[in-house]
Amino acid sequence: MSIVVAALLTGLLLSMFNHTIGAPYIILFVLSSLVVALFTEARGLFITVACIPLSFAAITVLTSWFNGRALSPNISGFSATALVTALYPLLQLFPVLFFVTLGSTLIAFLRLSLLRRRVAEGERRERELRRRTAEAEQRNQETVSRLNSTSAARRTRHASSGRTPQRPPRTAAPPEEPSSPWPSDRARASSRPRYSAQHADRERRTYPGAPRQDYPSARRPHRRDY
Repeated sequence: MSIVVAALLTGLLLSMFNHTIGAPYIILFVLSSLVVALFTEARGLFITVACIPLSFAAITVLTSWFNGRALSPNISGFSATALVTALYPLLQLFPVLFFVTLGSTLIAFLRLSLLRRRVAEGERRERELRRRTAEAEQRNQETVSRLNSTSAARRTRHASSGRTPQRPPRTAAPPEEPSSPWPSDRARASSRPRYSAQHADRERRTYPGAPRQDYPSARRPHRRDY
């Protein structure tokens, strides 16, 4: 609002110098009104636009009164003639005031409409972003739950179908041969190699086709009668 007032006061000085309200006054008013309508913050835009015609009317009447006093110093400043002379330029410039005010109002309305649309678009994008984030989190939770259920089912299946490994039966050691009471038989038994079950198993693994050697047990001697 101060921009419009400053422009009108500048036009007032130029009009007093020229003793008439001319084109510089109108140009300054139009430019200042457009600048205010385009660059004022949205929260104070309507108040600023509404004050434009009031400022123009007040400063135009004041400018005309100063010009009348300069051109007719003998006429009283508060006479009816002086007041009518001061109001007459305002009536002449009313079309300019009307179109400038209308243009400023349209600019303010368009700015507010675009601002509201931009705010609505931003809110829509935020809602869309929140919705996508929620869907992604839900998909992740479903994936984790599905993996957990699959792992649990697999462990249960393995536990139900698993078998305890059985140990192979132990091979009994061959019975020891009874010792013979005769010295000659004991000597032959001690000189003969002994084969245990482990040795026989090792030989079968090493030579699978070899026949098994069975060693006869020591012959129990018979007691002779001398």
